[in-house]
Amino acid sequence: MFCNLAITIMNNPFDYTPHVVCEEAFRKLIVRLETLKKSDKPDDVNFCRELEAGKMLGVLIATDSYGVSHTLYAFSGQVGDRGFYYHGFVGPVFDYLQPDGYFKTKEADISRQNIEIALFEEGALVKIRNAYECAKDRLNAEVAEYKERCRLSKLERDAKRQSGVTD
Repeated sequence: MFCNLAITIMNNPFDYTPHVVCEEAFRKLIVRLETLKKSDKPDDVNFCRELEAGKMLGVLIATDSYGVSHTLYAFSGQVGDRGFYYHGFVGPVFDYLQPDGYFKTKEADISRQNIEIALFEEGALVKIRNAYECAKDRLNAEVAEYKERCRLSKLERDAKRQSGVTD
């Protein structure tokens, strides 16, 4: 079980001072990456290039239930042929590219629902909208016709009042 070494309440993630232990761990990460850049192993060099191309890096200092501190390093997304894994970095909670994995199956569900919505909007919904517009136009015409009869009736009453004719 892991828990945070230092808990800081932050309203703005861009306006706080990281804990000194975390800053030191980040410095060690930078030194490690500089060493990897100079490695004779192409995987190490390619890993660094991908990080420099725009990956976020994270450092977490955690303490286990025995009081032992651990430094965890992570990067965002996937890198090269290794995907989400690189020695010394925390792996992902799940592999979102795994065809039968959670992400891909949920993504397929969402895509299926989007198709159903599109078919509904192009089919049944169009018919319903058309029926609604026809009914609205018909009712607006009836209201306009009634208002016109009321206007003419008022003109007729006004004319009778002026002429003094009563029914």
